[in-house]
Amino acid sequence: MEIKDRISFLKKHENDCYRICYYLLQSEKMACEAAKKALYSLSRCDSFFAENTQAVRELVRKEAMKSALQLKKEQSDLLRL
Repeated sequence: MEIKDRISFLKKHENDCYRICYYLLQSEKMACEAAKKALYSLSRCDSFFAENTQAVRELVRKEAMKSALQLKKEQSDLLRL
């Protein structure tokens, strides 16, 4: 799959990814950052682009949650310093 096709595919899932991140983080700035990281991670996963619709949604959900929770942990670790 060409890069432009991958970008187009990722854009279809951008809003869902952001919504999940925002729900977990309750911060627009942090949600944007987490969603970018999640989508970047998915962009490097060849199997993501070959999955069926349900599996793709599940991968987006899992990656968004992982990214958001990781960012939240990093933020809380910085506050402890």
